[in-house]
Amino acid sequence: MLHYDEYGRPGSPALLLLHGAAALDTFSQQYDLAEKYRLIVPHLPGAGENAGAVYRPEETVQALLELISSLGLEKPAVMGHSLGAQLSVLLLCTVPDLFS
Repeated sequence: MLHYDEYGRPGSPALLLLHGAAALDTFSQQYDLAEKYRLIVPHLPGAGENAGAVYRPEETVQALLELISSLGLEKPAVMGHSLGAQLSVLLLCTVPDLFS
């Protein structure tokens, strides 16, 4: 399972923040959203705790789906930057009904 950081309160609407390539802190200025949302920030391959992992889009999408399932997130929103935006599109095209 992907390593991730979590901010905000459990029970709040979930927002999955997908960072850009090798830039885990892409969303550092958006962490104030934790007042309203449960922020989930996965460490994508090539960054953070997964810095040594090789990025493969399809495998990363599957890992993200496993993370969403393991956390019991219902209809999370997703926001991506750069590489994270590409992954957001892949996620939404793969399972559009999973997201709000």
